[in-house]
Amino acid sequence: MEDKAWVRQYNQKLNKLRVAGDREGERRLVFGRYVRHMRRSITDPEMSQSKAAKMAEISRSQWARIEAGKHLPRPYKIADMADAIRVQVSALYRKAGYEVPDKYAVYDLKAANKSFTIAIREASDFQEFVARMQEVWQLFQQEDKSKRKAFTVDHTQAGLMATIFTEMNAPQRVRLARALTRSVTKETLKATLRDAAVFEKDLEFKVAIAKHYKGLL
Repeated sequence: MEDKAWVRQYNQKLNKLRVAGDREGERRLVFGRYVRHMRRSITDPEMSQSKAAKMAEISRSQWARIEAGKHLPRPYKIADMADAIRVQVSALYRKAGYEVPDKYAVYDLKAANKSFTIAIREASDFQEFVARMQEVWQLFQQEDKSKRKAFTVDHTQAGLMATIFTEMNAPQRVRLARALTRSVTKETLKATLRDAAVFEKDLEFKVAIAKHYKGLL
């Protein structure tokens, strides 16, 4: 689990980039967090920056700069990085904002479910979660699995939904979270979240508490 100080610094950087309208900087930062999170999720054996960088055949300093959101890897290094942190190559291409090569362009229900649960775990705020869901929806709806069309993320809509979310009370938020996770199988949760059992137990506990707040739901 990420330490609170690191997450706080990340959110501060992300907010500054959003205020400045620096979409490229935001993309680098979000990509870096994704790589960092997936690397740190590998605990058997533990995956250090040095080890991951060696597997991807780049320097440790290059890997550190990528995780820090200072630059993106070259497209030809994406597959090596994906293998190092054990994620789908196509997913890492999309995270970097690169076009997915035909040989990696596979996106089915299993991939969509995994992207969904990762978004629940990683999104720094509700707006980022909504933006990711737009991406998942558009990729899954594309019928031609070999040729990917361009997709757009409506940040205005995501912002509007985030504003609505902030106006919801705690029980309503819990119900929303439960509704969003109903379509995700337990097998997918276990395969995606390191602490899936704790996640489910905590959510069900909050749902049970929310039921007692009659009139607020």
